[in-house]
Amino acid sequence: MSFDDLPDDWKSRPLTDPRLAADVVDLFVRDDDRRAGAVAVLVCDDEHRLLQPVVVTMDADPVPLVDKQLVVERFTELVGHGLGSSLILAVARPRGAFLTDGDREWHEVAIRGCREAGIDLLGLFVVTRHTVREVVDPADTRQRRPA
Repeated sequence: MSFDDLPDDWKSRPLTDPRLAADVVDLFVRDDDRRAGAVAVLVCDDEHRLLQPVVVTMDADPVPLVDKQLVVERFTELVGHGLGSSLILAVARPRGAFLTDGDREWHEVAIRGCREAGIDLLGLFVVTRHTVREVVDPADTRQRRPA
């Protein structure tokens, strides 16, 4: 799937379906962001519809834990101050279809930061030139379809 597959009414749909969320992430994370390394945050409303995408270049590889925590903290503060009530996080990098320890660390930081801020984390995705892949918590008992 890709952003070419987005339904016409995607803007009015909640981003709770991982396939739809992956396609929306694919739409907003440009090839330049994937080559350079970036973090995309899709800020969503209380019905989990997209309000605002934000992409921040993060060219450090690997991104230090403290920087991951800072990014999540800043966006959860914004969302917590009325900008939205949920978010999707996407980590863009130039290559690699397999999940890394760094991806799992992003996921843990996002889960913890959103939980502490009382914000719904709708998903975390890894975005490369060839794929958009959801990072799923192995302890999550919900059956998620691959993006």
